[in-house]
Amino acid sequence: TDEVVVAVVDSGIANDHEFLKDKVQPTGFNSIDPDSDCYDDRGHGTHVAGIIAANTHDNVVIKPYKVLDDKGVGTELQVYLGIEQAVKDGADIINLSLAAEGESQVMTDAVNNAVANDVNVVVAAGNSSKDLDKKYVCPANIESAITVSATDRNDNLASFSNYDGTIDIAAPGTDIESSYL
Repeated sequence: TDEVVVAVVDSGIANDHEFLKDKVQPTGFNSIDPDSDCYDDRGHGTHVAGIIAANTHDNVVIKPYKVLDDKGVGTELQVYLGIEQAVKDGADIINLSLAAEGESQVMTDAVNNAVANDVNVVVAAGNSSKDLDKKYVCPANIESAITVSATDRNDNLASFSNYDGTIDIAAPGTDIESSYL
């Protein structure tokens, strides 16, 4: 079976985590500190990678692109650079479980470029209980991305999940066990 590369554009990944060590191929990409590696010092990217690893076949390889610091903060440009590098590296899917208030032409351009290069871009709807019809959250408001809202254990919209607007699909998003630091 052909290898499928999933780029996790986030806070990096703890690639030595017992659950992830056979699924993760470190990229070395770090737009926060280019003199450092892509190792996660926050935990979010590692958590996202664990969910991907637990729910995909053995042919899936996860590659980290560190664009968020130890507080979960990064600029639009840092995210843009991570998306662009993932496209250059041949990613099949890019995961963006991150959000920023407002609209961003920089992130829109990066996502649209990825999609134009046959890369599926999957983004979180966001966790601020907002109506995406108001276009408050990016990259969730980018039409070319696959936007995912969160559901609870009863298959209802999670209380924190953004909703409407550009939502394409909903998936379980509460009490998810996964790898962490």
